[in-house]
Amino acid sequence: MTAEPNPLDGDMILATLAILVANEGNEVIIATTNVGYLSQFIAARQWRLIE
Repeated sequence: MTAEPNPLDGDMILATLAILVANEGNEVIIATTNVGYLSQFIAARQWRLIE
């Protein structure tokens, strides 16, 4: 086996990077179709609803 049983996925990496950027004082909203999961960590909205 070359990876741990629960490897980091792309959503978690994206959320972590967004949190780091937000901690620098920036407003961050992730545009996604996976709002339910990502919004547990950082602001997230359906990408089709962002203007």
